[in-house]
Amino acid sequence: MGSGLWLESNGSLASFDLPSLSKVGDELKVYSNDNLTSFSLPELTEVGNDFDVWGNIALTSISCPVLSKIAYNLIIQDNPLLASTSFDLPLLSKVTNSVWLSGNKTMTSFDLSALSQVGDNLSVHDNDALISFDLSGLTKVGGSLQMGHNPALAQCLVEALVEQVEAGDGIASNIKTDGNNGGCTCAEVNSVLEATCPEF
Repeated sequence: MGSGLWLESNGSLASFDLPSLSKVGDELKVYSNDNLTSFSLPELTEVGNDFDVWGNIALTSISCPVLSKIAYNLIIQDNPLLASTSFDLPLLSKVTNSVWLSGNKTMTSFDLSALSQVGDNLSVHDNDALISFDLSGLTKVGGSLQMGHNPALAQCLVEALVEQVEAGDGIASNIKTDGNNGGCTCAEVNSVLEATCPEF
């Protein structure tokens, strides 16, 4: 598809599946669909502009298992029922501009393990239930790194991410990591850093 794809304010839309769609040439936006619970784009590999999913109050699942490139922003915002196991983009290696994950109240984790660079800002904030994440491949943030006000997320995991990126190609602008859970301790278990926190 050479143009963009927008699905907006479709009150009767409960789910959709586009099994043959491999590329969106411009923006892919899914927002303010009050009864949408899931969508699947199983062959999608590239989005040519923003991939923007926000304000879908019933959404629990996003499936884009082979998506590898987003040419501008990745925005996953204000989807209060989005489940942790249903927001994984394990093959996404590059976002040309910014990554913004915010206001997903029940999301406990996310997997962006193949993501090696973010062209501008990385912002992960105000996700009330977030306790873990996989950004293990990240080596460069071209703007600021803001990971804060995630009250269940161990601060030591966030600090380890900052150290990881700074040991690579670095963070070009500001670092802001306040408002996370500072009462936790982190230790490696089978080569994976894990947090132990007081009951939240």
